[in-house]
Amino acid sequence: MSSSNAILTIAIPTYNRAKFLFKNLSYLKTQYNSNFNILIQDNASTDNTRDIVKKFIQMDLPINYIRNKKNFGWAKNFELCYKNNKSSYLMILGDDDYILNGGVDIILDNLKNYKPSLLFLKAFSTKKIGRASCRERV
Repeated sequence: MSSSNAILTIAIPTYNRAKFLFKNLSYLKTQYNSNFNILIQDNASTDNTRDIVKKFIQMDLPINYIRNKKNFGWAKNFELCYKNNKSSYLMILGDDDYILNGGVDIILDNLKNYKPSLLFLKAFSTKKIGRASCRERV
């Protein structure tokens, strides 16, 4: 299922990381609008990745789920994301990376307003170190 109006495909290459994929898709579900599609490029996962994706498809999230017949390795799986993209823009998102609420709208606004060839995004991660947390710019 996909929206023909979508200008952005958020591609998520994955392999055996269903718990991360669930959280990732949960964030995307809260931000869904008809201007983006989701491509899950599954590298022949043996965990419950397929069940997680099916659950979100049933919630009407526009997911194109493609499961490789065998594990091609991460580089080929990334290449398949590019080849299977149907939108004007492609964002490859790690299966354990999340676009926080409001982030998709910011990305889409920039794509529509500036029509860039490349959009570079700043990211941060939060890691617990003992009792303290730190933010790390990537």
